[in-house]
Amino acid sequence: MRFTVRYIPLSKIKPGLPAAMSDRLRSLRGQMWDGLHLMVVRKERKNGQYRILLGNDRYEYLRNHTRKATAPCIVDETRLGAGLQSLLDRFTRKKPPAALRGSAALKRLTPASWAIVRGYLKSDPQFKQLSRKQQMQVLSLAIRHKRVVIAAMKAKADHFRTT
Repeated sequence: MRFTVRYIPLSKIKPGLPAAMSDRLRSLRGQMWDGLHLMVVRKERKNGQYRILLGNDRYEYLRNHTRKATAPCIVDETRLGAGLQSLLDRFTRKKPPAALRGSAALKRLTPASWAIVRGYLKSDPQFKQLSRKQQMQVLSLAIRHKRVVIAAMKAKADHFRTT
């Protein structure tokens, strides 16, 4: 669990919608309660702004009732893997497709599978435009990557033999 505490200008902080409570957010909420005006934020890559994960009420108080220009914030510095975990959690909250019921396939993710998924998500920003079922079909290729790679190698060898 990586986080830092920084003073961030209030102009760079945007209020966020309440996030789904996870174990990570529970632990960060415990850290947030240690300080009076601490908020938990995550930096957005696109525009450099910060989105509030926990502490919207504290943000509103600082904006409306004080003249402070900065606020102490716990900056959540999770890597893509944590974002990927939240994506997989989103799939497990709803009923997954029949191929992945019981989330046994999700528990089989090896480090190589994680690396494949991380690399794919970095290289294809249009992944979010797919439907949930299509996203699961794409991610299931990473879960069974060994079989996919072997099948691709066999197909390539057959292609060379026929030509």
